[in-house]
Amino acid sequence: MDSEFSQAMHLLSVKAVLKRMEGLKVLHRRIQAGDLLSLLALEYVLAHDPNSAVKNRASLVLKRSSLKPREGHWETHAAF
Repeated sequence: MDSEFSQAMHLLSVKAVLKRMEGLKVLHRRIQAGDLLSLLALEYVLAHDPNSAVKNRASLVLKRSSLKPREGHWETHAAF
């Protein structure tokens, strides 16, 4: 796992909403570069974040990336 992805995960796990938004920006950059692990993390945030503003931003990131979340199947995007 590289340091940029680790930093994004750290930002997504903090309590401050603005920091979580910064983490979403990092994930969006990585998704545009073709990183499936970042897509998986973004879908997890979309499904489990308690703040609706963060969920809405995650949804916008998916729309801007021309990707659709798969309902109930976020684990199957990346085969490990």
